[in-house]
Amino acid sequence: MNRKLLVFACNFVLIHGLFAQQTITKNLSRKFDGLLEQRDAQAPGAIVMASLNGKPFYQKAVGLANVELQAPLTVDAVFEAASVSKQFTATAVLRLVEEGKLNLADDIRTYFPELPDYGQVITIKHLLTMTSGLRDWRNITYLMGKPTYEHVYTQDEAFEIICKQQGLNFMPGEQYSYCNSNYDLLSMLVSRITGEPFIDYATREVLARAGLEGTRWRDDPYAIVDNKVQAYNKIKDNYVQSPVLEKTHGAAGLLVNAGDLIKWADYWGASGFGESVGSLRTQLGVLNNGDTITYACGGVWVKQLAGFTEVAHSGLLGGFRAWVAHYPEVGLSVSYLTNDKSFSLTEVREQVSSVLEILSGPPVASEKKPLTPALLSQLPGHYRNVNGYQVTEIKKQDSVLTLAGDTLYRLSADTLVLGSQHYVVRDSLTLELVDSDDGIVYRKAPLPSVSQQQLNGFAGTYTCPDIDLTLRLEVVDGGLKAYRKPYDGVKLFPAYEANGEVGYYGFLTGLKTVFRFSRDAYGQPVLHVSIPRAENFRFNRHINL
Repeated sequence: MNRKLLVFACNFVLIHGLFAQQTITKNLSRKFDGLLEQRDAQAPGAIVMASLNGKPFYQKAVGLANVELQAPLTVDAVFEAASVSKQFTATAVLRLVEEGKLNLADDIRTYFPELPDYGQVITIKHLLTMTSGLRDWRNITYLMGKPTYEHVYTQDEAFEIICKQQGLNFMPGEQYSYCNSNYDLLSMLVSRITGEPFIDYATREVLARAGLEGTRWRDDPYAIVDNKVQAYNKIKDNYVQSPVLEKTHGAAGLLVNAGDLIKWADYWGASGFGESVGSLRTQLGVLNNGDTITYACGGVWVKQLAGFTEVAHSGLLGGFRAWVAHYPEVGLSVSYLTNDKSFSLTEVREQVSSVLEILSGPPVASEKKPLTPALLSQLPGHYRNVNGYQVTEIKKQDSVLTLAGDTLYRLSADTLVLGSQHYVVRDSLTLELVDSDDGIVYRKAPLPSVSQQQLNGFAGTYTCPDIDLTLRLEVVDGGLKAYRKPYDGVKLFPAYEANGEVGYYGFLTGLKTVFRFSRDAYGQPVLHVSIPRAENFRFNRHINL
């Protein structure tokens, strides 16, 4: 290359780099200002920070850290990181892998012989990538009637619930299902390998190495933590406290400020933990059928946003929301924390996307169109997930269809959009959620046509040994009600009838719960109960002698 061409090339790269930097810093600052200025200064608040190539360029806090005291939120305030904690737990595990003390292919029962033998090996990689099939112990507590927001669970109690599960959601590696049991087990694994408390090891080998001086693991939920904010949830027009009272860590449990989240993202961007661990961190999960998912071994999602790689994770616990993201091609890091559960992180991510689109060019727009008369006629009805046990309903309201309260639109002849989710109409009875690791396929099924005699046959007392729970089902006003206690009856609604099963649903402690009735070889009723992330609990019916 001659000297003139070399100078031109260097100047082009320099100018292009400066353009990208100025585009990001100026536009993103303006976007974040506009978003935060919409916040009520007398309501719970939010913090947004951003850096470019390791240099902070934006930080702002709005709202209150404590509504009762009218204490303003400051940029160094401390929040629950919620599930953002998972990547810190994963890093502790990956460092042990790098040191040769663990292997991603190891059978977890080597370290946890207390776990049932499920007939197939669950590996450490299955835990890291959410493909183990384990039931989520946190959601199980809702089914038990002792949810995590009411009972202060210890690490030992969480482990006990996990080990009691005789069944899985699916066989290891068959599917992806986000599950907190995976990461609480991983923190316990670190302790068993190192011989020291997880908090001590993860603080020294993860937090300290990244220089996170304002971050710590929560051990005692009642301990006084300097500058920690109170969390809230908005119910109708009023805010109520929504604190976190837990003693578990691994899936959550980190206390952090927004500045340290930026440091953390930038530390990875600079290969702070080395190339080996860095490569493991973004190694994507792979299902048994060869499909690659977007959840990676480092406790992060690796996706695309506006044409750029996004390494990120979000968190929601109590009234706290958290998010940290890094975009390696442009060196951008963004962190977001709020003590207002109603303030969605989607709004912050959308601002980032809109600015990155200036560099990559906007995506090809797909215009949302009204549904055709054929779809309006074909789609309404009740559906069940053929790969799991969720149920849903598509309702017709005037000239639109709604699913879970949101309106369905058409992008093409067979592709529908609901918010940011895309569904493909496979045939007249089947809808598949695409662009998602969950791979949910819904199939339409008729409502149960059971007689009063059949309903009476479902009534009775059922017990599940996996969770020490007894349910009493009664026929009330021509329908079924489920009771855990004499005073907490829950009405069950017909959901589907298919393949010899009759399905109902109700809401136990706020979670949509599916009740499936079938018959055993002797014609006796068999009850299976499923909740999100914890499915297919078999309940045995008491026999009156």
